Amino acid sequence: GAPRPRRGLGAAGRGGVPGPRLELPEMVINPAVPRGCFLVANQDAFLEAPPDVLDKYSVPRDIASMDVKKRALYMPVIFVAYAHYQKPGIGYAMHQPTGVTMSQLGKELAIFKHNKVYVGGSMESLRLSIFHIYEDVPDATRGWTRGLWMDGNLAVAADECEEGYMDEDLFKCFTDATVWPQGEPERETEEGLWTPIKAGYEVLFQEAPAGQLWQFMSRVARHGSVEAVYKRLAGAKEGVVDEDEDEDGGSARDVQTMLAELMWYKQKLRDEYERVSGV
Repeated sequence: GAPRPRRGLGAAGRGGVPGPRLELPEMVINPAVPRGCFLVANQDAFLEAPPDVLDKYSVPRDIASMDVKKRALYMPVIFVAYAHYQKPGIGYAMHQPTGVTMSQLGKELAIFKHNKVYVGGSMESLRLSIFHIYEDVPDATRGWTRGLWMDGNLAVAADECEEGYMDEDLFKCFTDATVWPQGEPERETEEGLWTPIKAGYEVLFQEAPAGQLWQFMSRVARHGSVEAVYKRLAGAKEGVVDEDEDEDGGSARDVQTMLAELMWYKQKLRDEYERVSGV
């Protein structure tokens, strides 16, 4: 297809003027743990969790003694890349950015200077997993969920991004992964550790500061929908006391910034899927 219009990270989402098609992200609380969903940590359960559970999800053992704003930095949100009731599950933690970007993985990857590398879990394989939406990346393999691809020749992908045929913002890199024994995510959910939320890939690709994604999605879990969270944010602007900040440490501004990030990535994904498919 034709090259996409060039646009930087600050063009319309992060503090800029939204595009005309910006919409609220869709998130649905789900009782099961299907592949493609996001497991959102329930704070009260993690504050009472035994050390082995905290260690498994890289949550500090002294989490209960931290103030609520600091806790948010460590509360897990995990993308369930693969789930099957008869096989081990595979997930990628969204809350552990490293100090490294994809551009530091090779000089030919300079265009990925905004793409953080995340610690996906404690498997300690040191293997990189890169998610994107492009079937045309050479040697890419189909992801476990529709419309998602993995890995492939990143040098070629970088060239395609430079030429405007791919969007560098729609690549997400993890080192290691979270691997669950058969049925464990479901068991932990039943025990109250997680709230599974079905959501779009904007949640996967966003690059918000640590803690903001959990603050936003935990509010969706508490209030039932994105629309409910949005209405409460509107109320906070009008001077209504924001009880959510006491619960998760997120200021109204923090959560509004996260919402804008998700809306912007949702638009980017829709535009890019339409361009690639020729719709």
